[in-house]
Amino acid sequence: MIKTTPGRSLDIGWCAGLCVIVVLTAVGPARAQTDAAPQGDGGLAAQVAALVAQLDSDALAEREAAEAALLELGSDVLDHLPVVDGLSAEAAQRVARVREAAERLRADEFLEPSLVDLPQRTMPLSAALEQLQFQTGNAVVDVRSQFGGQEQGDPRIPLQLEGVSFWEALDQILDRAKMGVYGFTGEQAVSVVAREPGQIDRYGHAGYVGPFRLQAVETSARRDLRRDGENFVSVTIDASWEPRLLPIALRHAMDDLEAVDDQGNSLKVAGQQQELEMPINVGVVSKEMAVRFETPPRTASQIASLRGTLTALIPGAVEEFRFDKLAEGASGKQSRADVTVNLERVQKNGEVWEIRMKVAFGDAGDALESHRGWVYDNEAFLRGPDGQVVPYIGFEAIGQSTDEIGVVYLFELEKGPEEYTFVYRTPAAIHSIPVHYELKDIPLP
Repeated sequence: MIKTTPGRSLDIGWCAGLCVIVVLTAVGPARAQTDAAPQGDGGLAAQVAALVAQLDSDALAEREAAEAALLELGSDVLDHLPVVDGLSAEAAQRVARVREAAERLRADEFLEPSLVDLPQRTMPLSAALEQLQFQTGNAVVDVRSQFGGQEQGDPRIPLQLEGVSFWEALDQILDRAKMGVYGFTGEQAVSVVAREPGQIDRYGHAGYVGPFRLQAVETSARRDLRRDGENFVSVTIDASWEPRLLPIALRHAMDDLEAVDDQGNSLKVAGQQQELEMPINVGVVSKEMAVRFETPPRTASQIASLRGTLTALIPGAVEEFRFDKLAEGASGKQSRADVTVNLERVQKNGEVWEIRMKVAFGDAGDALESHRGWVYDNEAFLRGPDGQVVPYIGFEAIGQSTDEIGVVYLFELEKGPEEYTFVYRTPAAIHSIPVHYELKDIPLP
């Protein structure tokens, strides 16, 4: 069927509760990539060019020193490495090694928490949010205007933040401005609103681990008087991650849960044989995962410890693939980190041009299962000689396996595609991240 386009392992230790309902704040598609070049990179570009030239030195020691120096520049070197065409065989091989190492480093960095520094000062709320976005790349949108009756002032707030995570910074900013987070938005951003009466501060009531934020927000108990064995307790945990990340899915195996009350009794998980899975679609900002425990003895007043593992499938940093010389019958293959994009064929089909391609991952886990549609949200378009962008008018899936998926993109062109470049953007890897957590001293309802 052809579809047309529309118009590391983490350890969490923090007090919370008893059955887990995880509210996941993903925010919009983390698939887009800006074309803007890094600021102030002229010196780095010149340094990379000089080192690449040294890769052709007559002295082996100098060639090896140049490769080592390129590696020491870290992932930023990727923005300045040349294509291998035109390089000598040895220089091309060394550049390829540097590129591969830098790509994997960038993928690792993508999963690290974004850090914020704001010197001690008083500033308007809008300026604080602007700095937060600038330093972390995470969008934060003030949506008070969409809610009738909410005051839309710009209060001045005192701040002193040094090397804190995105979520720690945002929580402190919102607390000082008496604001909160609105979870139901389709944007790739955290939406903030005026705080409702009675809401407590966010900072100090949450756990911050890497790019994740977890907070217990509710505990409850249920007893079904119509049947035996239908008694359980639960806690709702709000789990959020930086907006630049967009998990594809979150899983939790019930047999991976362990809980002990304050009397030393182990608690039995209801439905222990199950594995809960929550697919996360583009624009979805929250999900709920309910885990039920059989009601503990009345002598217990709290859960001393609850341990488990959430597994998140998260796309890595987005890479851009460009294919030039799109004459009919053109093909080509490019690889970055753990992904390979294969342009299989360019051909005319009636009034439209078809670009048939496949994208393959070294290890996609179950991220490409047929019920997941995230890969179809990857950007794909033609760019003309004057820079204009030509979007596709439709696409068709042509095959799907564990680690590979094929797509045919359809384009309307007045002339042939010879002067166009096909641009495809996709995450360079799919990360399966186990999030090991332990919740302590959980009050029973």
